[in-house]
Amino acid sequence: MFHWEAFVKKIPSVIQWALFSINFFFSFLLLAGGILTFIALRRLNRALPPDRGVLLAMAGFWIANTLYQLFIPMPLPPKLWMLHIVLLGYGVLAALAYLVSLGALRKQ
Repeated sequence: MFHWEAFVKKIPSVIQWALFSINFFFSFLLLAGGILTFIALRRLNRALPPDRGVLLAMAGFWIANTLYQLFIPMPLPPKLWMLHIVLLGYGVLAALAYLVSLGALRKQ
């Protein structure tokens, strides 16, 4: 979508590697955080106490993500202006979902 391949070829190979490794590890971290979220919530159905740490960490991640997007928005071409709203909205909704989950656990 952003046609990065044209720009990535022009940078040193070590920076190319770093760019794609950051993308890979960030994606892995989000996937692992999502899986751990479901594991933490499944504990509610058992005699085990719920794991608030994972939910709190993921809420913090999405709050930081939202604030970063607000104060340092992604430089996008004008034709993709709607992507700002979509990405910011997703960050806000994800943060709210984790905060609501933590609020529900607090009431128990």
